[in-house]
Amino acid sequence: MGIDPDMEPIVADLKAQIAQVASTASTLSTDVGRWMNEVDNTLNAMKADIAALKAGGGTTTPPVQEWEPAFPGDTRPGMIRWGCSYNSNGVPSPHETAAGVAVGVRRTFWRLDQASSIISTCKADHTAGRLPWVSIKLSATWQNTANGALDTPIINLIKSLGLLGLPVWFSVHHEPEGGNGTAYPDEGQGSEIHWRNMQKRIRQLLDSANVTNIAFAPILMAWTFDTRSGRNPADWWVDGIWDFAGIDHYVEAANTTVLSTMWKNALAYYKAKGLKIGVAEWGNKDHTLTGAAEMQEWFDHLRTNNVVGAAYFDTSLNGGVPLSGDALIKFRELMNSPYSLLVSEV
Repeated sequence: MGIDPDMEPIVADLKAQIAQVASTASTLSTDVGRWMNEVDNTLNAMKADIAALKAGGGTTTPPVQEWEPAFPGDTRPGMIRWGCSYNSNGVPSPHETAAGVAVGVRRTFWRLDQASSIISTCKADHTAGRLPWVSIKLSATWQNTANGALDTPIINLIKSLGLLGLPVWFSVHHEPEGGNGTAYPDEGQGSEIHWRNMQKRIRQLLDSANVTNIAFAPILMAWTFDTRSGRNPADWWVDGIWDFAGIDHYVEAANTTVLSTMWKNALAYYKAKGLKIGVAEWGNKDHTLTGAAEMQEWFDHLRTNNVVGAAYFDTSLNGGVPLSGDALIKFRELMNSPYSLLVSEV
């Protein structure tokens, strides 16, 4: 029995659709097979990588470890806290207003009996975005302090600083080598061994207070690392008690650079000890375009050598040379550098 002539176009169309479906099915079957092969190959490669990692070999690069700060206020490699001390514990408002940003670190100088002022200043620094670097002098000799004479006021100060939460850098009797101009040793407080024992006592008190936001640092003079000083930096070293090391560093004349031999010696000394450096005071007498260019070079040198902070001694006290001219412009420019950090940044 033949097909009704009227149905022939319909039958022909159905045959064409069936043929198309068959063709598509064949293509899909081929694609699915290819996709399955690719999945198998990827899984086999992953298994090989895992096996190589377990065996300690292979070409797979291990994951990059996340950076962790070594102490409160530590900075990532290539970053720095750029700041100053200003006019005898003054607030560096002129710099911050002009730059539109806070200084990264603010160094202030105190006596132990000024604890309430220390705390209020640190609170203000934190609120503004600054990391406070607190430096105190004591009301007892180094030996008596080491023996516990000032334990109560020191531990009270430490606990109050600990309640602030944000990082505080803490130093006790900076420039013990005789930095205030009096006869060596400094201010009749004692000899090197007495200073070392006092520093060890401060570390013990910090540990007993169980605070987590304070970094403890000594502050020596860069001059101590110059052979002309006749001093031995090892006389002022104690293993295992400091979080980083502070250095006060100045140029000797307007035509000299901060990148001097004494500075390089200090950097090498503490690097060999495994401690980072923070520049607690520094100054440059050339404030022309040349001085500004030297400041840029200094900034780049510090951050690429993992120096955590630098505080310009911006006052005329004790022979300081306040910022001015092109150096002042450069200082404020560097406050806005992408490499310059505020207190809550790492």
